[in-house]
Amino acid sequence: RKLQLTQGTAMSLQQIPRVAGLSREEFYTNYVEQNRPVVLEDAASDWPAISKWTSEYLARSGGDQVVQLWSIDPRKPPAHSYLRAESTLREYIARLPDAARGDPYLAELPLKKLFPDLLADVGPIRYSRSHPSSLSIMLSSRSVAALHYHPHLEAISHQIAGTRHFILFPPTETSRLDPGPVMSPL
Repeated sequence: RKLQLTQGTAMSLQQIPRVAGLSREEFYTNYVEQNRPVVLEDAASDWPAISKWTSEYLARSGGDQVVQLWSIDPRKPPAHSYLRAESTLREYIARLPDAARGDPYLAELPLKKLFPDLLADVGPIRYSRSHPSSLSIMLSSRSVAALHYHPHLEAISHQIAGTRHFILFPPTETSRLDPGPVMSPL
């Protein structure tokens, strides 16, 4: 989707603070209740997944599982999310090193349902009120997601490997945006 700004207004880019060592109460008081984004540098630092979740490990753990892959084409406004393909996890992981921008990716799959053995690799969730059994998994390389929101869930992303770039808009800009929920047919 596109950002619709009225003439003469502009938004400036701001760095998001990076912190470690917060209590859950400090996180909710200083960030969640204030509608302020934050990078929590230690949110998953002691999870076994950090050292165990390699491509080889994931392929061994759930390689025969058939997964649905989503694709978004940002060149076709508004960008649409649609089911693009199915693959075994092993085949999908093997293709990741050669992935191109916009290739189908694995997103929003319930970890408990599809990969219950991987739950043992998830440690305590320090900053969320969610239980590990409610986590979803995303595996991708060079994927693109449309502007969206998570209407009933906390949007906390635990990055296990690689990098991920987010563009966040403050609540004050809501009236200028036209987002849809993360799994909206649009």
